[in-house]
Amino acid sequence: MKMLPLKVLILGWDEPAQAAGQSQPSAVALAHRLAPALTLAVLLPSRTNETESIPPTQIIGLGNLEPAAVALTERLPGAWRAPAAPYVGAGPLPPVAATDAGPEVSPPASPGPGAAAVPARRPLTAPMAGGELESDDEGGEPGPAEASALSQPEDDLTLVEPAADAAPAASSPAPTADQTTILQALASLRNDADAEADLNFRVIQYARLATPQAASQEFAVIYAADWPVWLAALEIRQRTGRPLVLHVHSLAADRDTPADRGWALELERLTLRRADLILAASAAVAERLQAVYNFPADRCRVVAPNDSHALHEVLNSFPPAA
Repeated sequence: MKMLPLKVLILGWDEPAQAAGQSQPSAVALAHRLAPALTLAVLLPSRTNETESIPPTQIIGLGNLEPAAVALTERLPGAWRAPAAPYVGAGPLPPVAATDAGPEVSPPASPGPGAAAVPARRPLTAPMAGGELESDDEGGEPGPAEASALSQPEDDLTLVEPAADAAPAASSPAPTADQTTILQALASLRNDADAEADLNFRVIQYARLATPQAASQEFAVIYAADWPVWLAALEIRQRTGRPLVLHVHSLAADRDTPADRGWALELERLTLRRADLILAASAAVAERLQAVYNFPADRCRVVAPNDSHALHEVLNSFPPAA
């Protein structure tokens, strides 16, 4: 039996935090409710033994991917490069001068004449249709140094020494820096106990792995269920050109942790500007969105997280993939 083209790409995070007065379903629970009426693909940080199969829904745990497969997708022309858009400084970094601490770092080689061109990214200062939003000049974007810092994993790994009486293991080549980075990314998304990855790192690694996975799919619309997947949503929208629907459960300024008032504020502002449709989880959230961002009323609708019927109608209103 031939599978239908994937209609909706759901970007889901770990078990969602429950906001006051809301009951937000997980991405898997949401897929159960939508699967009878929509063809779905769900990208999660990782799959667990409790993650059920939902025929014919495709569920991918990014942290469960094979390192070799991840490395292959990152070598393809136009593949994800850190730091991800929309940060200033996206693309290759300039060479670093040699010091006593290590060898000189060479810039990446230029693509050959047969390589595919990387799709041009939308300028950060481009206004939305109608010019309803203010320029990006106010507040500024992260500088190249900050953007680079956001995208770089920690390299100072400490290897555990084998016990003195342990049998000698067969010699094998030491992992390269790229291989180590991939292993760190996968471990962080699986939330391994020894991964020691903060939320910022996990958000970036989710975007890094989700983008090539999404680019290989055929779908009509991107549905970003919670804010930690918004960086991936921006990348996928720019790579594929498919419309983006965000579900907003709270604003960064209203959350409790200091991290939510830093880079998450900027991510929120840029993602809301580029979303094709914004779903507010409640009337109160819609009022906050309007007060802070002042976009036209037709770009925002109130859809409760548990209202699968209303969400189905919204997602099914987009035309099928060409």
